[in-house]
Amino acid sequence: MKYDAVTLDTNIFDQSRLNLERGILAQFKQFAEGSAKFVLSEIVQWELFRHLKSDADLAKQQLETAVRRSGLAELFDEKTLASLRTLTSGVLNASDVANRRLMNWMARSGCEIVGASGANIERLITMYFAPEAPFEEGKKHEFPDAIALITLEDWAKINGKQLLAITRDKGWIAFCEKSEWIDTEPDVSNALQRFQAHTESARRLVASLLSSIAAGERQDVKNELEERLASEIVEIEPVIEACSDFYWSADSFHNRMEHISLLTSSDSFKIIQTRKDGVVARITIKIIARVDVKFNYFADANHARKIAENDESIETEFRASVLVTIQGDAAHDCTLADLELDDASIELDFGDIGPDDGDFEE
Repeated sequence: MKYDAVTLDTNIFDQSRLNLERGILAQFKQFAEGSAKFVLSEIVQWELFRHLKSDADLAKQQLETAVRRSGLAELFDEKTLASLRTLTSGVLNASDVANRRLMNWMARSGCEIVGASGANIERLITMYFAPEAPFEEGKKHEFPDAIALITLEDWAKINGKQLLAITRDKGWIAFCEKSEWIDTEPDVSNALQRFQAHTESARRLVASLLSSIAAGERQDVKNELEERLASEIVEIEPVIEACSDFYWSADSFHNRMEHISLLTSSDSFKIIQTRKDGVVARITIKIIARVDVKFNYFADANHARKIAENDESIETEFRASVLVTIQGDAAHDCTLADLELDDASIELDFGDIGPDDGDFEE
């Protein structure tokens, strides 16, 4: 089915870690060019603002905690510590930061807000007492979702638009299954691919390039992929699990990429945007990396007195989703114009850890 408009539910922003400036959410800037209408419910707008504000508040708290703990651990001299405290006092207001990020992203993507005040209250009440999706037995608190869905459906009907809602929410999906105007798609990549022109030729280009790289025919592109990925994965903060007889923390890490493998199956990539001079695709890459972690050991749960430290290293394998911008229309002479690591996580289990006898501090 051809869609004239697209919308997002709040859970998709959370899934993308509220990253509006890079990755898959930044790709919504293509709708500012008029390929289709991009709309957001006012309800989703306010929920997104609340999540962005909460994220900014948490970052501020973590910064202040880190400075305070560095002082307790005497990691800096008094002059440097005073400078750090001055730095934290200059943090911007969380509401202002959240609003600026949201407004900038909406402007870049050409987003139109569908107001909540025009919701059909009579229909809302009928849905509540029936109950109908998104209201269900035991889920009577879904008024925000119900208002968002009613107003989005009315907007689609009034404007004659077939709307695709990107959501993983069961209430949204159940409501849209009965709607003539809204369908749902849980995957952002799949949704964006539906809005592209010349998708088949773009898919042939990407599939041919991936096969060429796997066959060793485009070593230049693979080298560039490796170089750019290596600089991206160093920024991934790993999730660390370990067991120890001591209280511990991991306060520094270093990720080193050792090998990549490109997946070449037809479902291993999606076309995110087709352009006159190329294509943006989301591809899946298998990565082998080595991660070095510094562990600190403490005598108490508050980590007030460090008794030892040591370094551990582990090799890990994980999959990453990568946005690549390819310029050209043939696999043998196209170039890699840009690369962004869109979705990747490193989860490590070091098992039993502890300081060696010579690691204890006097």
